[in-house]
Amino acid sequence: MYLPGQKVVCVDDIFPEAIKKYYWKLPVKDVTYTVRDLIPGIDPNGEPGEMCVYLVELINPCSDKPPYPERGFKADRKSTRLNSSHRT
Repeated sequence: MYLPGQKVVCVDDIFPEAIKKYYWKLPVKDVTYTVRDLIPGIDPNGEPGEMCVYLVELINPCSDKPPYPERGFKADRKSTRLNSSHRT
């Protein structure tokens, strides 16, 4: 799991076309980001239940489903496209 302040690197920046309309910014491959927060999030269909990671460097629009959380990235390491960074 990720922790606030942790550095992560995007290892795959190919996202499904269908989700791109929900984001202003998506992670870019080989760029290092900082975990801002980890919260209960929503899936691409707007359903609650999965953990979501927010990145300091990327601010995205809020969901149109109450309680209107910001759209983040699924915290499951297999699907997040982010790996822990050991860079300084």
